[in-house]
Amino acid sequence: MPPIHSHGCVCEAAGGLLPDSAFKDFAKYVDRPPTLRLRGGAKTREPDATKVKTIVRGARIWTADATNPRADAIAISETGRILAVGSEASVKAVPNADEAQVVDLTGRTILPGFVEPHMHPTFGAVVLNQFLDVYPFTVKNVEDVLDRLRAKCEEMDQAGRPNSDWVWAFGYDQALTPPCRPLLVEDLDSISSTRPIFIISNTVHTGYANSAAFAAASVTHTTPSVPGGGEFLKTASGSLSGVVVESALGVFTAHQPKLGPEEYSQALLEFLRRASRKGVTTVVDAALRLDEPSDDDALGGMVGAYLHLASADLLPTRVSLSPTSPYLTQATALARKIGRQRAPGDVVYLTESSDMVSIHAIKFVLDGTNQTMTAAQTQPYLNGDGGNKGDMNYPNTEKLLETVKKVKDVGFSAMFHANGDGALDQAIEVYDKIFGKPAPEDLFSGKGFRGRIEHCTITREEQIPRLKELNVIPSFLMQHLLYWGSRYRDVSLGPARAARMDPAGDCVKHGMPWSMHCDMPVTPVQPLQYVTTAVTRTNYYDGKIIGSEQCVSVEEALKSITIHAAIQSGFGDVCGSLSVGKSADLVVLDESPLDVEPSKIKDIIIEETWIAGKRMMHLM
Repeated sequence: MPPIHSHGCVCEAAGGLLPDSAFKDFAKYVDRPPTLRLRGGAKTREPDATKVKTIVRGARIWTADATNPRADAIAISETGRILAVGSEASVKAVPNADEAQVVDLTGRTILPGFVEPHMHPTFGAVVLNQFLDVYPFTVKNVEDVLDRLRAKCEEMDQAGRPNSDWVWAFGYDQALTPPCRPLLVEDLDSISSTRPIFIISNTVHTGYANSAAFAAASVTHTTPSVPGGGEFLKTASGSLSGVVVESALGVFTAHQPKLGPEEYSQALLEFLRRASRKGVTTVVDAALRLDEPSDDDALGGMVGAYLHLASADLLPTRVSLSPTSPYLTQATALARKIGRQRAPGDVVYLTESSDMVSIHAIKFVLDGTNQTMTAAQTQPYLNGDGGNKGDMNYPNTEKLLETVKKVKDVGFSAMFHANGDGALDQAIEVYDKIFGKPAPEDLFSGKGFRGRIEHCTITREEQIPRLKELNVIPSFLMQHLLYWGSRYRDVSLGPARAARMDPAGDCVKHGMPWSMHCDMPVTPVQPLQYVTTAVTRTNYYDGKIIGSEQCVSVEEALKSITIHAAIQSGFGDVCGSLSVGKSADLVVLDESPLDVEPSKIKDIIIEETWIAGKRMMHLM
């Protein structure tokens, strides 16, 4: 193959949640990458890429292909690629069409399968399977959170669990859970002073510990910061407050009991099935941790878990992986060992004869989150102490430039988490100096090196055309607006900056693509909800519109979860639109998003999800 040209983040919080045995057991799938089988039993001959296997008819089809936007039938080959899309008559004119299986959808709607460009399956699989739920959507207030933790402690006591066993919880949100404050060490010590308690916030940038957890993790008030922006926050008197941020979370999660290989595989599979049930056919795992190899053949870990599922032909979605910057060496070794890459900057396929598992880009986390006022802004937060503007995880841009240059030199693209406009300034500077401006014909072509900004929540208007010049596509966590918009507007950022959060309208105005994502487990995977929010800009808690000038059309919003997300993620030639030659990834809906009131789009029922021409049977 050609040369393979965190700071605190989700994957660092997840560090230690998988067993060492899992890394070893899964390593064989890296040593011998799988050739995927067709579902449904042993094959008797090689599938014919030119022969029609299935014709889907009787549908209202929106293709996301500007050259052929509407259709009512699709012909799918034995290899799962689209042979024809158009009128029923034109599709039936394809050679051997009379031998194909015909699926009649009786007037239902087909869209391209949704592309989820930023979520966290490897971490979320553990969290949703093992941790106590304290999401703001399931608790009333802080007292409710403490009651749940207290009940869990009592349950463990009654079961005879030793005090060395921790209580783990996930989802606390100090911006949304009344009275909207951090959980402090005294809160958690009131539940137990002997059993360690640790809660991870739903942003995964903050954690909360009791005194027993600090003791078990060997953390004192003199413990130094953790590389990658990790801090153990102190009170005014210098004692531990109970709040930890960024990579410091990993000091605690290293103590979490690890799932066995089979348990983890099942948890990962169920996480991906959740996405598939919502119409998702392609997923980007946006913060992958790679195992430290003990020798040249010990690469496995989370990549091996994905390849294990691929080998068993169980993956319900295509998956592309984005290791975080500390794992650049391992990612490079893995890609050189088993990868297939068309050109520097493109995705690196890790499966022998399919596009089901790949490496996408190397991720850098430049700042924190607006919910906890740690996203790096150029102007202070409204109620920040001492003019707080948040935190830059890379205060030394020169060191960041050095690392990103290494990423480019080995052939990977780079992606930057930037929630604040200050962090976005840094990302723009790095893209400009390392990757430069592409030739006009290569702008957003989906080929070669591409840039992307994760979240891109708070921006200044002049930053959007700069992103376009540099071939950088932003991906918005549009549910920031849905769930936290009123909080940003009224408490932390003010009306003017809140109105510009997730500026999809500016992207449309400047003629550039953009995408939307869920960041699950931060927020639920629900692409049709993203569409409703992007079109209406309505906040869940008070029903008010935030930033009406950033509203977009339904069609533009649909592009952001299909073709634009595919281009951004390196799959523009594979999926994202229902076009001849692409994979037959599609979602079947009971109504068309283009025909209902925008506020009702979120309620449309996902009836079927297909990937490479195959119905996902867990939805049937």
